[in-house]
Amino acid sequence: MHKKFKMLFLLGITCALAACSSFPEIKQFPTTNEQAKHMYKVQQQEPKQQTSLLVIQSGADQWRWILTDPLGAPLARMLLTPQGWKADGFAPPNEQAKYLFAAITTYLDPSLSLLNYSEIKDDQGWKNYFVDNRLVWKIQVKQNQAQIILFDNSQWLVTYLPQ
Repeated sequence: MHKKFKMLFLLGITCALAACSSFPEIKQFPTTNEQAKHMYKVQQQEPKQQTSLLVIQSGADQWRWILTDPLGAPLARMLLTPQGWKADGFAPPNEQAKYLFAAITTYLDPSLSLLNYSEIKDDQGWKNYFVDNRLVWKIQVKQNQAQIILFDNSQWLVTYLPQ
């Protein structure tokens, strides 16, 4: 019994590492000719509840994403460039944030094919996005908010904060 549990545990860890070890390649970079800064309230609803502030600075050749806790400590800092995602600064790597930021990019410009989607499916008010026939996220838009569920079943509510 102990050996079976150990083998299942190791198999589970291996699968989890394989699932998050490589982010899909960026297909189309969101282009803009102007520098802009936007702020969003990001509420993680599942598996834990946490409110964060997201600042997105967009430019012609890169988008900077900074997610902070309520006290201003960085939870994730990333750059989106035409070559893909890169770490920005000294914040620790945050693979989940990379998926969340990509889903938010999709929410901000639904016509953009950020990734090479194998399928986009409408399902009772939700848009389901698949890469290599694997669900990467679901998005449901309500007024100035987006409800996002990532592949790991984490749930997020993203609300635009006017400046």
